[in-house]
This record gives sequence, C-alpha cells and structure tokens, in this order.
Amino acid sequence: MNIHSIGSTTVGDTPRIVAVLCGDTAGCVKLAEAAKVEGADIIEFRADFCTNLIADSKKVSALIKDIKEVSGLPILLTIRQFAEGGYFLGSGHFDGSEVERLKIFTDLMPEVDAVDVEINAEEIRDDVLNLAKSSDKLAILSYHNFKHTPRYGKFQDLIEDAQLYGADMLKIAVMAITKDDVKTLSRFTIEHNKDMLLTSISMGEIGMSSRVINPFLGSCFTYGYVGEKATTSGQLRISDLRKFIDSFTGQRINSFQEAEKIMCAVSEDGPPIFV
Repeated sequence: MNIHSIGSTTVGDTPRIVAVLCGDTAGCVKLAEAAKVEGADIIEFRADFCTNLIADSKKVSALIKDIKEVSGLPILLTIRQFAEGGYFLGSGHFDGSEVERLKIFTDLMPEVDAVDVEINAEEIRDDVLNLAKSSDKLAILSYHNFKHTPRYGKFQDLIEDAQLYGADMLKIAVMAITKDDVKTLSRFTIEHNKDMLLTSISMGEIGMSSRVINPFLGSCFTYGYVGEKATTSGQLRISDLRKFIDSFTGQRINSFQEAEKIMCAVSEDGPPIFV
C-alpha cells in the first residue's frame, strides 16, 4: 500500500474528500468553514479563479492562510490552465505565460500542503514537481479530457509517465459518454492503484457514481462542492459524499458491479447517482 501525507492527513490508506473552492473573496473563507462542517478532509484552492492573482499574490497568500485557519484542513493548490478546464492561459481571465504561472506556484508554495499541475504542462511540470519535493509537499500530476474517455492503453501510458516524472499521485478525470466508459476507468483503478497513488473520476452525469465508487476501488480522492453549485458536471455536495463514503468505510470493493449493488441500497435516502 502506498501511503503519503498531505499536511497531517494521510493519503492512500482511506478515501479522502476534497472540497473545491473557487474565488478570490472572503466568501471562500465561509465556504472553507462549511466544507469542514460538511465533512471534507482536504481543500483544493483553485488559484486560477483569483482575479487579483497576478497583480498581488500576497493577497492570495493571505486568503489561503485565512482558509486554513478557519477550516483546519490541509490545502491543495491548483492553478489550472484553460486547456484542461481552468482559467489560466487563454481563458481571457489570465493570459499570462507559463513563467508567470510557475512564479505563482513558487510564491504560494509555503502556504499549501500539496500541488496539482497538468502532466501535459511540459514547460513547467518538472519545475513544479521539484519545487514541491524540495518543500516536502505532495506532488500531483493530472490529466483531464472533457470530450471523451480515452482507450485503456492511454491510462497505462499516463501512469508510466507520472512515475517517470516523479509524481506522488496521478489524477485522471475524463468525460463519460457511456456507462462502459465509467467501467473502463474503474477497471483501470482496480488494476493499477498499487502502482502509485491514483485518483480517478468519470465526469458528467453518467460518471457521477464514480465519485463514490472509485474511492473504494483504490482512488485516493473524490472531489465535491460546497455552496450553491457544483464546479463541474456530475460533482456531488461534500455532505452527500461524506454520507456515502462513511457507508463504505472499512470496505475494499473488487469490482464495479459489486460496488454498484451496494450503492443502489445506500442511495435510496440520498441523491440519485446512477444515470
């Protein structure tokens, strides 16, 4: 079993719920407090949503400190590029260079416990990984595909590359068009979660069940939202994720079908997660 830590929270021994926070106002602080109450284990701070990020990273650093203080939770820093669902590089919000993005990672690294950078971010990937390693922070490489679920072999290539580059964890988030897409990623999770820390998510309404099932197939993180709306299609509320995750606690499921049977029973009193 691969066990690491993000702050004082262990990763790899039990599924962890990550609350996604987007914004640059004091509203984030209130959402962080709510995330803790609803049962989050970790907060992902999406710095690419901060409109004052480039102008004054000190303000963002202070905001992260406030979030950490009120929640008491470890912070995962993400500055997502536009090509993989973020606001940085090409979104019209931030059109800065990769050099600028690396500087932001560097400026904010002291305040966070982990970082996430795209595996395809060739210009800064190695620098971000080295920076995280030298700062004793968990380093995640991520891959997102908002169009479809790639072939199984693509996932194998990704995990080999992530290991080669020296990441602590590989995160895969891909759009599910059919239920078979969900099963493909779940099967990969079962078969490769011992190779390295792995987080897998099938996005979209069809993939909603993966956010609860995959953590018990070997996926380390599941991501949820607090506040009024999800940050991406198929995402569940933190409070609902906590209910489902607690229902599974102590179990390791060996197939998607086995997990599906259990979840059908659990979901009777919760939100519909099977489409």
